[in-house]
Amino acid sequence: MEAGSIGRSWESVMLNPYRSVRWSEIRLFAVLAYVGAWVVMTPIWLSGFRRTDAADTGGLDVQVFLWAMMLTPALAAAAVLLRGGRRLRDLPGELGLRLPGTLRQTLVSCAKAFVLTTALIVLSAVLASAFGVFEFDLHGFSGLREETGAGPGTGPPLLPALGWIAAHLLTSVLFLPLFLGEEIGWQGYLLPRLLPLGTPRALLVMGVLWALWHLPTVLLGGQFPGYGMVIAVPAAVIGGVLVGVFIGWIRLRTGSVWPTVTAHTVISHVMPPLMLAMGDAERTPDPLQAGLLGWTGWIVLGGMAVVLAATGQLRRRRSRESPIG
Repeated sequence: MEAGSIGRSWESVMLNPYRSVRWSEIRLFAVLAYVGAWVVMTPIWLSGFRRTDAADTGGLDVQVFLWAMMLTPALAAAAVLLRGGRRLRDLPGELGLRLPGTLRQTLVSCAKAFVLTTALIVLSAVLASAFGVFEFDLHGFSGLREETGAGPGTGPPLLPALGWIAAHLLTSVLFLPLFLGEEIGWQGYLLPRLLPLGTPRALLVMGVLWALWHLPTVLLGGQFPGYGMVIAVPAAVIGGVLVGVFIGWIRLRTGSVWPTVTAHTVISHVMPPLMLAMGDAERTPDPLQAGLLGWTGWIVLGGMAVVLAATGQLRRRRSRESPIG
C-alpha cells in the first residue's frame, strides 16, 4: 500500500451493495442487541454493584458479564441474517470478517489502526494537560512506575516499561476476540446496511445506536464513574458517535472488521492503563475529562472527523459489488 495522506494509508474498499436501508431488519437487529445486553447485565444490576471510582474495575464476575454482553451484537446480526435466508458459510462475507487483502496486508492495516488510535489517545492527553485536567509526570514518572511496579526513583524505568508494553501488546491480542463481538454487529453488519443514507448519516446513526447500546454499563458507572445519568448518558452518546465515526472510517477504508477490532481494543483495553502510566500516580485521570471518551478527546476526534470530511474520506464511493435490494 502506498504511503500518503491519512485517507490513502489504507486501500479504499468502501463497499455498498445496498440500494436502500432495510429498516425492518435494522429494527430487529437493534432489538435483539439491546434486549440481549440488558438481559446479560441484569445479574450485575441485581447484585447492587455500581462503579463510583475510576480505579474500580469490578471483580471477575463483573468482567465475565461484560464480556458476555459484548457478544450480543454479533449474535443479533447472525440471527437476523440466518432468519433472512443467509447460510452459515455466507456470514463471514456478510459481516466483514474476511481479511482486507493478504495476511501481511491485514497485519499492516491492524498495526496502522493500533498506532493511529494510540496517537490520538496521547494527543487527547496533551490537550487535557493544556486545559489543566490531566497532569503528566515526565519528571519522576510516578504513574509509569506504579503501573510497572518499578518502585520509587528518578527517570523512566526502562526495563520494567518494556516488559509492561510487551504484556499489554500480548493481552491486546488475547482480548481481540472479546471486542470482535461488538465490531461484527455494529461495524460488520449495521454500518454497511446504513450506507444508502450517505456515509456521514450512516456513521451518525450507527454511532448513536452503538452508544445507547452501552446504557446497561453507562448507568452502572462503567464509562464515567461517579457521574449521574444526566451527565453520563449524553457524554456516552457524544463519545460513542465520535469514536464510531473514527472506527467506522477504518471499517469503510479497509472493508474488514479486523482493523476496527484493533482500534476498539486499544480504546477499551490499552487506553486506561496508558493514561495512568503517562500521568501522576497521585491523580487518577477523570474519564469524563481526559482520554478519548472525555471532552478533551471529543475535541481530538471531532478534529479528526473534520479532517476526514474536508479531505473527502467520508464521501460515498461506488460499490465494487452489484446492488442488493
